[in-house]
Amino acid sequence: MIRFVCRYKGQLLFAGTRTEGVFVSSNSGANWSTVNAGLPAPVSISSLETDGTQLYAGTSWDNGTNLYHGMFISPDTRSIMGAGYQWIA
Repeated sequence: MIRFVCRYKGQLLFAGTRTEGVFVSSNSGANWSTVNAGLPAPVSISSLETDGTQLYAGTSWDNGTNLYHGMFISPDTRSIMGAGYQWIA
């Protein structure tokens, strides 16, 4: 289930989901790919926003014992489609 969608510079879309993390589309939503490297799994995206340079994701996740909440930042949304993309806490 998609919870949040935000657009970055034209056709690049990001979608935050309830159980699958973050997805990105470079063709206005025709195709989607996950971009979850560095996020805990499974992760729920509770907010998603961009300032035009970085992407911010508010998250929550459950490790089976405790429920955690956190904020993750993308290093640079321009490289999100490239190899080695990584979220940082």
